[in-house]
Amino acid sequence: MGKMADNADIAAVYVITPNSTHADLTIKALEAGKHVLCEKPMATSSAECRRMIDAAKAADRRLMIAYRVHWEPHNLRAKAMMDAGELGEVRFASSDHHRPLEPGKPRDQWRMLKAVAGGGSLVDIGIYGLNGVQWFFGESPSSVSASMHAPEGDPRFAEVEDVFTAQLAFPSGRRATVSSGYSADKKRIDLWGDKAVATLDPGTAYQGNRLVIGNAKRADEILTAEGDAVQFTGEIDHLSQVIAEGGELRTPGEMGLRDVRLIEALYQAAATRRWVDLNPDMTMRSGTP
Repeated sequence: MGKMADNADIAAVYVITPNSTHADLTIKALEAGKHVLCEKPMATSSAECRRMIDAAKAADRRLMIAYRVHWEPHNLRAKAMMDAGELGEVRFASSDHHRPLEPGKPRDQWRMLKAVAGGGSLVDIGIYGLNGVQWFFGESPSSVSASMHAPEGDPRFAEVEDVFTAQLAFPSGRRATVSSGYSADKKRIDLWGDKAVATLDPGTAYQGNRLVIGNAKRADEILTAEGDAVQFTGEIDHLSQVIAEGGELRTPGEMGLRDVRLIEALYQAAATRRWVDLNPDMTMRSGTP
C-alpha cells in the first residue's frame, strides 16, 4: 500500500479478498489516497463498515460497494416495469439464492470459517436477495424473522449455516421472503404483481440471466439488448465517471453498512426465534431481544 500511495497511475482499488480483510485493506487504500470498490458483504460487522465510511470521508475519497446487479440488464428491466406499474400492485417478492459449497476449491475453503467469512450462505449469496428486494421495493424492512440450519456431521457446516430463511415486513405493508443455501444450485427472484409476475431465473448469475413476465395464462420472455458483461463494466464505468465528474454513487458505502446491519438483525432473529424490529437505518430497536 505504501508503494501504491506514490503511484499516481493508480486511481482506485478493487477489494475482492475474503470478507474479514475488507475493512483493513479498504482503509489502507483510502489512506493511500485511492478510491475503493469493495466486494459485498462490505465487512463482517457494522462497526467495521462504519470505520470504512469514516476513512473515506477523512481521505475525501469515494467508497463504493460492488452490487453489480444494479447494472444487470434483466434486473433493470424488471425494476423499470415494476416502477411503471406494468406488473400491477406488487405486494410480495421472493428471492432464493443457493449454490453448492465446494471445500475442494480454495475460493470456498475460507467460506467455511466464520471468523473469516462472517457467516454462511446468508452473507455469501443471501445478500443478493436482501439487497435486491430493498432495491426493487424502494424501502427497507421494519421487522424481520429468520431461521437457519446446519446439518450435523457435515464438516462444511461446523462453523457456518447451510440454509438460511428470512421473512421481511416493510413499512408499506409489503412482504418478502429470502432464502439462501449451500447445497442446491439456483438463483431466482420473483416479483408478485396482481397483473403479472416478473421471474428472474437465473436472476444474478454472471451470465445467462433471463426475465419472464407471466401469470396463470401466459408467459413472455423479455429480451434485452445489452449483454451479460455490462453488469461488470457498468459498475466500473459508474465509479470512474463519479471519480472524474462528481455526483452520487448508486451503491455507496452507506448501502453496504445498511445491509450488514440487516444481516446482524437476521442472525439475531434466528438466534432468538423472535421477530426483530428495525429502525430506518437497519439498526435494531431498543428492547429487541
